[in-house]
Amino acid sequence: MKAKFAVAAIAALCVSTGAFAAGKTYVTAKLATPVATKSQVIANSVVWTCEGDTCTAQFARTVTARVCGELAKEVGQVTSIGNLSAEDLARCNLRAAAPEATVFARN
Repeated sequence: MKAKFAVAAIAALCVSTGAFAAGKTYVTAKLATPVATKSQVIANSVVWTCEGDTCTAQFARTVTARVCGELAKEVGQVTSIGNLSAEDLARCNLRAAAPEATVFARN
């Protein structure tokens, strides 16, 4: 009986984990300047894999100027990311160039 319960619990865990992972999509960011070597970067609690002029990440939420800005602080200017608007992309790159204290300032 305990074995059946354990198998059922493991199956439920696998199904729920699969459902959670299914909600994520891959997001691609294009960079103005390619990275020197393939690397992984953590920006805004997201692991990005960057190679050449492209970074990709598995993402479960909407890409915002803030998310983009955090990536840009790590890898340089971003020319496109997901379906971020041109206006938000400009804000993204301004965030990357701003001193740390002003990036998170709230009015």
